[in-house]
Amino acid sequence: MFSATLGFLREEATTVHRAGAIGLGGLAGLVMGLRSGVFKRTFYATAGAAAMAALCYPREAAEIADETLQISKYYFIIAYNFILGGMQI
Repeated sequence: MFSATLGFLREEATTVHRAGAIGLGGLAGLVMGLRSGVFKRTFYATAGAAAMAALCYPREAAEIADETLQISKYYFIIAYNFILGGMQI
């Protein structure tokens, strides 16, 4: 049943259903963080929406993850060299 639902959400013609699923994921995250502070509530809502978006758009999510990893590596090297006082990149 889950794979049939996921297959339905990944079709091109179901953009309204995808938006609803992503909104529901954000709402579920908000409900999970209801008793927490504002930061945790915002974090859970964002994580829920991002997880549903990654399920609905797997290719785009993989591209964004790869770009984020490359940029993170680049800035980590810059921070590492800044802390050690080196000028190499």
